[in-house]
Amino acid sequence: MNQQEGKSTAPLLAQALTLHELPGLIGKRWDIPAGRQGVVLQADGSSRLLGAGRQRLLSAWGRLRGRGAGLGLGLVPAGEFTLPIRIPYLLSGDGELLDLSLACLVELSDPARFFINVVAPQGIVTMLDLGDEDSQQALGAVTRRYLAQDLVHGKPPRLHGERAAALEPRLAPDGIRLLAIPLLVISPAGERKRLAE
Repeated sequence: MNQQEGKSTAPLLAQALTLHELPGLIGKRWDIPAGRQGVVLQADGSSRLLGAGRQRLLSAWGRLRGRGAGLGLGLVPAGEFTLPIRIPYLLSGDGELLDLSLACLVELSDPARFFINVVAPQGIVTMLDLGDEDSQQALGAVTRRYLAQDLVHGKPPRLHGERAAALEPRLAPDGIRLLAIPLLVISPAGERKRLAE
């Protein structure tokens, strides 16, 4: 899975594909890279997983009979991987706006659900941006217990367990199992442009 030019320099974690992108004129085969698995979503909503290596996805006869119609295809990680997560605009206890960036060690508990909920809508996934109201409420309930300066400087000692407990229920419906959070960066939202530079 190569990165597209002009896109983010972050490593590509997952991507949605179309049947036309796969080799083969009528019949289709799929070369799935090591460390990845293929998700095939059928038109009826059922799904199947394909392991790394060359996979025969669709025979020429099956394609001519219309079996490729409505297929959703995606490459997702196999095994444990690091998922960068960003949650913007969280309030601290003293009313400051903060951005939360995490590097989470995760695995996919349901690769098909991850493909449907996360990969298919985005097309290409390099990180997970949880700017939705549910995520902000769950993590905001943790950050509102502390002053902004304490959060930015990493002073609250119990924050690791609290953030994991708040994040797990948000990730589970997307087929993601949280294993650990080895890196957490909290920064004032006003410094976002400077940090990006």
